[in-house]
Amino acid sequence: MIQGSIKNKLMHVKSLGTVPIKDTIPSRHDSRNKEIVGRVVKQLEFDKYNVQYSRESLKRCLYPSKDILVPIDADRKVEVRNKVLIGQGRHLLNLQWNIAMLRLFKRTPDNLNGFDFNYSEKSSILAELKQRDITRLYVQYLRDHDLKGIARIEIPADRVSSRLQKRQDLQAFLGIMGYISLLNSEPTLINFINRSIIIKIINPLIS
Repeated sequence: MIQGSIKNKLMHVKSLGTVPIKDTIPSRHDSRNKEIVGRVVKQLEFDKYNVQYSRESLKRCLYPSKDILVPIDADRKVEVRNKVLIGQGRHLLNLQWNIAMLRLFKRTPDNLNGFDFNYSEKSSILAELKQRDITRLYVQYLRDHDLKGIARIEIPADRVSSRLQKRQDLQAFLGIMGYISLLNSEPTLINFINRSIIIKIINPLIS
């Protein structure tokens, strides 16, 4: 079921994602796709955070270089172009990252006279974090959480460079984020992203 608040956003993206599409997913990939989707669901802890998803739709998110439609609801009444979902996912993650940074490094109001004695140290850490490329942090997150190789690239394996695989893995990951953003309520989505992704990126950087 598509959540009410999310459904309104679909009215905008639907028109971007429902033009005729030629690309399809090869049926010979089904076994491997099921294996990858299972790993995605497990490593991102969808069930733990009550994230709604369809395994069939997640399979389509694994092909970021293909121009295909991803069903958002069970009846396939709403399907969105995977390229649109990638953009949606990138925007969502970047927004939650920026919000997390603001919350993490704000002055705490309950310190003596409102003065945060650790603020100078926090500022130093924040300055260092600002120099980090958020895209690289996402790629590192995928590597650290056994999500390397989730993207399906239809060229011989010996011709797939590490750089290309990383780029396509990131695109697939962002597409998955865009997909679940349209299917889940805002509280569920924000809780999932913060606990399963953002915190796990930040903690190693500030420990």
